[in-house]
Formats: sequence, C-alpha cells, structure tokens
Amino acid sequence: MKDDGLILAAWSEAVRQHSPAILATVVKVSGSAYRGPGARMLITETGVRTGSISGGCLEGDVLKKAWWLTGDHPAAVRVYDNSSEEDAIWEFGLGCNGIVHVLLERWPAGANPLTVELLEACRTGPVGGVLASVIGGGHVGETLAIFPDGSTRSAITQKALEDQIAAHARAAFHSAESSVREIDGAEVFIEYVAPPLPLLIVGAGQDALPLVRLAKDLGWHVTVVDGHSNQARPERFPLADRVLVCDPADVLRGLAVNRDTCAVVMSHSYPQDEAFVKALLPLPIRYLGVLGPRKRTDRMLAGQPDAPHLHSPVGLDIGADSPEEIALSIVSEIQAALAGRDGGMLRRRAGPIHDRSVA
Repeated sequence: MKDDGLILAAWSEAVRQHSPAILATVVKVSGSAYRGPGARMLITETGVRTGSISGGCLEGDVLKKAWWLTGDHPAAVRVYDNSSEEDAIWEFGLGCNGIVHVLLERWPAGANPLTVELLEACRTGPVGGVLASVIGGGHVGETLAIFPDGSTRSAITQKALEDQIAAHARAAFHSAESSVREIDGAEVFIEYVAPPLPLLIVGAGQDALPLVRLAKDLGWHVTVVDGHSNQARPERFPLADRVLVCDPADVLRGLAVNRDTCAVVMSHSYPQDEAFVKALLPLPIRYLGVLGPRKRTDRMLAGQPDAPHLHSPVGLDIGADSPEEIALSIVSEIQAALAGRDGGMLRRRAGPIHDRSVA
C-alpha cells in the first residue's frame, strides 16, 4: 500500500526532529466504509497528517481528538458509527453507512515501534508479514509481528495471550488473509501486510511510460524489460524499480516472477511478445495482459489452452486511444481482476459499493 511508504517517511522525519506522532489505523468495519481495515494515517505533533483512513470524513475528527484520547494510555480505539443518517449528516459528515473502528497509537519521540519495523520489512521483498494488534478486552495497542522471513517479534505482555495470538498470526501468514479474532477475552486485528504488487511490463516503448507512472502512483513495484538496450534504459524510466534488457534465449532470466506477479506484454515486437507470452502463460501468476488484437495473441498461442489469468486484448473498454488512456484502461483492469470485479459502472452494481466481501 502506497500510504505505508509515505507514513514511514513521515515517521522518519518525526524521529529526526525528535517529535512524537500518532498512528491511526482502521481495524474493523461493519457495513459500508470508504476504506477498509489496514488503512493508516500518521499525525505529527504539529498536526501534519500522512495517509488516510476515509475519504476525508474521519480525518478531521481524529486530528482534533487523537492526542486527547491517548493522553492517559498510549493506545485507544475510536468508534465512528455512521449507521444513523443523523450522525452521518451532523456529526462526521460521512458518506458511507457503516461503523468504523480506528486504533490510535501514540508513538513517543525517538521510538522504534514494532509496526514500523514490520512495514519496512514488507516493502523490501516479495513476501509479506503479519501484524496482530489488540483492539479490545484489555491490552489494547499491544502488538505481535511475524516478519517476511518467518521470525516473530512480540510486545504482548501476557504470555498465554501471546501464544494464542502467535498461533493465529502464523495461520494468517500462510493464508495471506486478515481477520478480527476473539482470543482469550481479547479482540485482535490480525492483518496480513502484503508486499507491493509486482508489475512486470514487457516493452520499453513510449506507451510504457504512462503505465509506469500510474502503477507507481498506486505503490506497485514495477519492472520494465525489453530486448532492445537502447529502449530499456533506467534514465528513460526513473520511476521504475528495475529496468532490464532481456536475454532472447531465456526471456525470464533475472526476473523475480511469483504467484503475485501481474504482467503486461506490450513491446510491439511480435517475436518478443510471443516469447514472453509463451513463457508466462504456464506460470501461476495473477494476471497476464497482452496488448494488441485478440487474433494476434491467438496466433502466438497456436492452439495452446487458454488460461483464466490471460487478458487479451488487455484493458477495460473505456474508449481509450492515447497512451495515457490506454495505461488507465490497463491499470483499471488489473485492479478489477485483483478485486474479483468485472470493472463495470458502480451505478449498475447491486448492493453496497464498498462491500469488500461481495465480488
């Protein structure tokens, strides 16, 4: 999540200035809400905020009350009940009819919170981690973390509770799923913290530039690869995390491709596109998009079985024409595919638009 990187940078600056801060995290949602569990915002002592926990509805109230609510105890949970229309209009001005629980954690100046360590670790590799935070029933604000390498760090003060939370956290580490659990009289938010989404862009042409920009705006980890060294140059793609020249004999050599990888093949070179499509299609990646007409991709596959993660032609049907519009179409389809949605208009969607349990 892009906010996490911005929050880490803001906390680093607060440490440099020897200033405390408060982290606000959405830990539980009932009904409709603009942002889901795991959304974060950091508030500095001077009132500067980084990240968001809603569409702008809750931030002002949190900004005004966070320091007061954590005055006697370094952690507290603030509940925003928007199920009443009167509350929605007069108290918070919310646009979603749901109940949002926000964990507030005050970090003293110069502290090294376990949350910070975990978020930093999850941003540097292909594997995520788990952060378990007590949000009710005593011990509020105490945390336990499982790092990407499988190691466990704990700030839970009660040993029996720590052991049980650790067991649930390990299960979440393997399932890559978040949940709220009742554990030995405590309510615990067990959050799987995913690494940045890996996007592989095959093709370093001019139309790859806006795709890189949009993907980085979303906080994705972007690799650009092309067989032409005059195209695949880091200075052409300063926002990309990696820019590589591929080996025609082994196009995936040097590439870290895993089950979370999304790939877009768009080099405009038929031999190169064909080599990458054939190499990527059998792999258990999350998304494979191919630029160009469907007949062109069919020709590449030459009768090979289709795959559910193959999207050809790539992108949503939004009438895209320019490179920027095409990039928007591609990024939107990837997001829809990852969320299990079809990318249709929200006005035609039955049920709450923010209901993440229904695809």
